Amino acid sequence: MLKGFLGSAEGVPSLANVGESSDYISSDCATRYFEILKMVEAFAGTFLLQHTDDTFDDYMKALGVGMMTRVAAKTTKPTVTCAVNPDGSVLFKTESALKSQNLNFKLNEEFEEDTLDGRKTKTKFYVENGKLIQCQKATKADEKDSTIIREMKGDEMIATMKCDNIVCTRTYKRK
Repeated sequence: MLKGFLGSAEGVPSLANVGESSDYISSDCATRYFEILKMVEAFAGTFLLQHTDDTFDDYMKALGVGMMTRVAAKTTKPTVTCAVNPDGSVLFKTESALKSQNLNFKLNEEFEEDTLDGRKTKTKFYVENGKLIQCQKATKADEKDSTIIREMKGDEMIATMKCDNIVCTRTYKRK
């Protein structure tokens, strides 16, 4: 599938091939692609939730999450693991006592997501200004869209979650 991509002998992109032309992609495009992947690699690792601001309950209410689930979600401390796969796709894994989720995706490509709060969304991840942005578009008329903006600050991953006019920030620390 990726045979010949960036001139890689194994058919898998590598940083060693940046700037080389191939039959599939221009060197400028390849350079940009690897700049983005390198930025995403800053998110690689395992992170444990350290702090959630007071608007988390309001954020979950805006999404339509029921009271019992909100109470449970506020007491759990999820672990988030991010990894860049050899094919350039990204694994985003969230684990908690309440629920777990594995997302495998390619940047800038929409996919169907069953969210941790129970919605079915059309989701797309992309990179902008050093931030990893996740846009979740609800597939049902009575459900809400949301956006999660993740950024690295030292060994902390800051997740800013938005739904309607509610903004909530959660801080994760690298393990």
